[in-house]
Amino acid sequence: MKCFGSQTPILAPGARGGQRDSSVEARRAVRDAAASFEALLVREAFAPLAKAMGFYGDTVVAAAAQSVARSERGGLTDRLERSMRASEPSDAASGEVSR
Repeated sequence: MKCFGSQTPILAPGARGGQRDSSVEARRAVRDAAASFEALLVREAFAPLAKAMGFYGDTVVAAAAQSVARSERGGLTDRLERSMRASEPSDAASGEVSR
């Protein structure tokens, strides 16, 4: 499908091969889990700041921590992601991660 006025084709989420999509989704799920854990740690570290900010302090600190954890490269999220991938059982014959 093409957007009106755009030369860039847009693929629906299920338009590609099913096997490739599931591995991309699995990688994204691992990345999201690692980012969520890092965000939890950052939120706890900045809890005093959140308390000092008042009513919306927890919400602001949580949103900022989640944003930083998802967009960072080379930090704790990446290390957690690598560690989680290394601990996954894999099928040596196909190279796919078993579930």
